Amino acid sequence: MRYFPLTLLALLTLAGCALPTPQAQAPLGADYRCDDGSEFRITFEGDVARVTQGGETIVLRNQRPASGMWYATPTHEFRGKGDAATWTVGRRVPSQCQAVQ
Repeated sequence: MRYFPLTLLALLTLAGCALPTPQAQAPLGADYRCDDGSEFRITFEGDVARVTQGGETIVLRNQRPASGMWYATPTHEFRGKGDAATWTVGRRVPSQCQAVQ
């Protein structure tokens, strides 16, 4: 029984080594090029997406899509599935976009 405290200490030390340390993760994102010639970058963090286009950043809120992804504000909308997406600004005709590597 005199080795019990040392054994317990060794087990606790090893268990502490197995715990993952939290690390900051970069937000997920992609660059898109659209059929109207526009380009933008979108990053996803939690329930928001940030679209950066021409030095301006627009924060879109997550919506409930039937499938794929859907983020919107009253004046902007991003819908995507796979590498294909639709980007709508105001009352303009939606632009068909493709993720670029």
